[in-house]
Amino acid sequence: MKGLPKNIASKIEPFDEDFYELTDLEVEELEKKLNVVLPNDYKSFIRYYGGAVLDGEASVDNGKMKHELFTFFGASKDGVNLVDDRNDHEDYIKENIIPIADDSFDNRFVLDVITNKVYFIEYSDGFAKKIFISDSFAGFLRMIDVAPYN
Repeated sequence: MKGLPKNIASKIEPFDEDFYELTDLEVEELEKKLNVVLPNDYKSFIRYYGGAVLDGEASVDNGKMKHELFTFFGASKDGVNLVDDRNDHEDYIKENIIPIADDSFDNRFVLDVITNKVYFIEYSDGFAKKIFISDSFAGFLRMIDVAPYN
């Protein structure tokens, strides 16, 4: 598949029947809507694989902690729409971050559009803990491990 690291290339699947693919114009419109410039590695991914899941038990290991990964957000469907999710979290706008994926507990993987770094935001007891994951979206993708379902 287009530009994906080997660890996930054969395991990525659409959340619904199809991926939420975007044209170049739609990516530009997304950037305007979010008022951000997306990193090229993320643009390439969301262009083809918005609204994706992985076939298996997916996790991200940053060397200190392992975090479950459930769904990659897209930009054109309800339910896994990064624009809607960002608008639901006012702090994301203030911090220049966009949600890129979640886990089954409604925690978020976010992309800082200024530094291009990826973080995991864990929500617990009314607080949000922001944990560094990777220096780039491409690095984040390489950290993903997909084990077969039990």
